[in-house]
Amino acid sequence: MLRTEQGGYRLLVPDDALDLTRFRSAAARGWATASRGAHADAVAAFDAALAEWSGEPLSNVA
Repeated sequence: MLRTEQGGYRLLVPDDALDLTRFRSAAARGWATASRGAHADAVAAFDAALAEWSGEPLSNVA
């Protein structure tokens, strides 16, 4: 959603639309799961976090 504000515009996107937010969420699940001793589930959460990244960060931004 594009919102007009004083002095310009603001682009509002849902958190789950950003790979950074999905990465942080999955990594946090991994740490929380690992702290409970469920290591296989923690590995799966960390793998999900790492799957959000491919290539160099911001490589498509001029």
